[in-house]
Amino acid sequence: YSAETLNKTTPFLGFIFTSFSPVLALCCLLVFKRQSNLNFWKYIIANIYFLGHVLFILLVSRLLYFPFPELTTNSIWLAYISFLYLILSIYSMHLKFFKSKIALLFKSILTIILFLILAGIFINLIQRIF
Repeated sequence: YSAETLNKTTPFLGFIFTSFSPVLALCCLLVFKRQSNLNFWKYIIANIYFLGHVLFILLVSRLLYFPFPELTTNSIWLAYISFLYLILSIYSMHLKFFKSKIALLFKSILTIILFLILAGIFINLIQRIF
C-alpha cells in the first residue's frame, strides 16, 4: 500500500482492527474446532484483547519515530512483530488443550495464514464496493 493509503487509514486503525476480530475469531474456530472448547464469542473477546495489544505496539512504535525518524522508511518490522505477537497469543490461549507443543505452534501459524488470506479477501471486497 502507498503512504497515502496508510495516512488515510491510520485514524481508523482501532475500527479496522475491531472489524477484523470476527475474521480472526472465525479462523481460530476453524483451526481449533476439535481441540478447544472455546466458542465464537470467546474468540472474539480474546482477539479484540490481542488486537488491542497490537494497537499498543503500533502506538509505541509511533512514539519511537520521533527520536528515530529513519524507522519510518522501513516499518515492515512492525508487521513481523505484530504477527509474531498474535501467533504467540493464540499459542498461549490454547496451551492447555494440547499435549504437543509443535502441533500447537503449527496450528497457531496456520491460523494467522488463514487470517491473512481471509482479511485480504475481505479488503478486496470492500475496495470493490467502495
